Amino acid sequence: LTPEQQRFVFRAGSLRFDRDIPALGGSARLLAEPRNIDGTAVVIVVGSSLVLEAQSRHRLLLTLAGAAPALVAFLGLAGWWIAGAALRPVRRMTDEAAAISRADTGVRLPLPAGTDEIAHLGSTLNAMLDRLESSFRRERAFVDDASHELRTPLAILRGELELGLLHPGDAAETRRMLTASIDEVDRLSRLADDLLVLARTGSDRSAEIAPPIELLSACEGIMNRLRPALRPELAVSVNGDRCYAHIRQDQFERVLSNLVANANRFAARRIEVHVAVAQSTATMAVADDGSGFPPGLLDQAFERFTVGNAARTRAEGGGTGIGLAIVKAIVEHHGGTVAATNGPSGGAIVAVSLPSVAGDDERALERSVDRSAERADQSGSTGHVITARISSP
Repeated sequence: LTPEQQRFVFRAGSLRFDRDIPALGGSARLLAEPRNIDGTAVVIVVGSSLVLEAQSRHRLLLTLAGAAPALVAFLGLAGWWIAGAALRPVRRMTDEAAAISRADTGVRLPLPAGTDEIAHLGSTLNAMLDRLESSFRRERAFVDDASHELRTPLAILRGELELGLLHPGDAAETRRMLTASIDEVDRLSRLADDLLVLARTGSDRSAEIAPPIELLSACEGIMNRLRPALRPELAVSVNGDRCYAHIRQDQFERVLSNLVANANRFAARRIEVHVAVAQSTATMAVADDGSGFPPGLLDQAFERFTVGNAARTRAEGGGTGIGLAIVKAIVEHHGGTVAATNGPSGGAIVAVSLPSVAGDDERALERSVDRSAERADQSGSTGHVITARISSP
């Protein structure tokens, strides 16, 4: 040790360092510590060769250099196999989804075992396929029913025209043929309008911003316009509470018109329109004193092309059984519900329930209407005052 190292050993208590020691085969690691031997302070130095350690490190480096490519290849193959096993269910679902066609809508995606994210994805996609299949079946049934309904007036119209060609010089027969043809054309026009309403109702987003209307006043105005088209012997009444609901005016008029047209065909002496409000729901019910819905028809009253007696309906100039389906589509599109029942003394009752305007909003709307009417009176105007406040349902 150098004198500085000796002083450091006595001061620090120990010293560890490496040095080439020929007696130990070259590089060695040394440890020096102070000791007291027979009253004399000495420094004892011990050491061990580092040759074996260097040789071991060298052999390890050679081993790793040779084994590294094989290890990387093994890890890559293992990762590829694990990833493939994890994604194999996704591949099966992809192949099955590509094979699903419109002709085979009942096929579902295979679900892997377990409850992981892939299984949850498969369950969600199968639920979506269930909804799509249900919608497809409804639309296919709707097209089939519509095609069937269109065939009848078209066949009648063709027959009337062919009869007119067989008697070209008969004025009376020609007039009768033209009159019957016009009736069938009117029937086709009504059916086309109804089908267009059903097709547009689901995609129309105007219900999201529909301003509130006052139902009782709306019913009175609509019934005044409909009265000339109703049977003259029927007594028509409109009564109930004043309330507001979010629905488009034209859509509400179509709902009430369809219900009244249905009641007009089967009522005996009266038709009653009643408006009521309870909590957050406004209800408009149309009742008649006819024979009511047949027992087996109540559960299917709002299905498309459902009629109690097709021959009787056609003879009475009725519709094709699509009117109540339109009512249901419009009401549900505006967040409401519709129900049909028979009254205790006979007759049909169809009730339409819509979300009503809350109390504070309703009073504010009433004050707005009243102020508009007052301003119109003060100005001496004889025109109509129309106010609409856009409000979130």
